[in-house]
Amino acid sequence: MLQAGGLGSLCFVQRQCPQNSGCYRGRCMCRCGFEQKGDKCVALPPPPTTTPQPNIAIIPGVAVPRSNDLFKLFGQIFGGGGANNAIGSFING
Repeated sequence: MLQAGGLGSLCFVQRQCPQNSGCYRGRCMCRCGFEQKGDKCVALPPPPTTTPQPNIAIIPGVAVPRSNDLFKLFGQIFGGGGANNAIGSFING
């Protein structure tokens, strides 16, 4: 019969490891979303919410569009952003 062990101990199967841990590469380690506190694995707090970063101009005077519209970005860089520029008229027909 396989003996149960503590965190960091040698293991062969999951059931040898404490609650909220698993057998990873032959050692009992905390599962994702848990961290070791003493001899137990405790749940990590949820990550902080983040706010979207403001648009930062990569090229001075050219704002990066939030949509992933590469043609619009190229149009802003090379033709001023209007549909009547050379790139815009070529793409838009």
